[in-house]
Amino acid sequence: MIDQSLIAFFHRAQEVREEQLERLVPPIAAAAEACADCLINSGKLLLAGDRENRHIGSIFAALLTDHYLIDRPSLPCIELETGFIASGESYAARQLRALSNAEDCLVLFTATSLSDQMKTLLSIGRSRGLKSIVIGGNQPDLDPFTLSHDDISIMIETQSKSGLLDSQMAIALAIAGLIDLQIFGSKL
Repeated sequence: MIDQSLIAFFHRAQEVREEQLERLVPPIAAAAEACADCLINSGKLLLAGDRENRHIGSIFAALLTDHYLIDRPSLPCIELETGFIASGESYAARQLRALSNAEDCLVLFTATSLSDQMKTLLSIGRSRGLKSIVIGGNQPDLDPFTLSHDDISIMIETQSKSGLLDSQMAIALAIAGLIDLQIFGSKL
């Protein structure tokens, strides 16, 4: 019984990947190119996620700083803190205001709807001239007001939390690998 449930779980995750990731190749490639351009032009990546998705951002940061595909220098990225201060403002919002420059890129890993914290980060990013990349599930509340025309949205169409996290992990690995390819000429 457990074996059958586990097999079914893996099949569902594989189905989400097969259905979604091929469709998402253009925005994934655009996100990798935007991140590489940012880094080449002396910018840094500012990473955040909400709920379980913040862990994907942590792994992405580790891939960029810990020599993912090849032995290379660490790449400049900052994982923004989660949590809130006494005033109710998030640490991430304060960090983004204090540390971001116009040549930086904001990368958000989100769930199936944008939390208020993620909306605030996008708003701050826009006000500071940052390019934003949102990697998440179906986002009915992600509208033109939230993203500018230069921003990149990678939306995974699934209602499955495990399918979303699995796909986000595959996308994070792909973007990190493509960054290595574009900057250092490594193989993907």
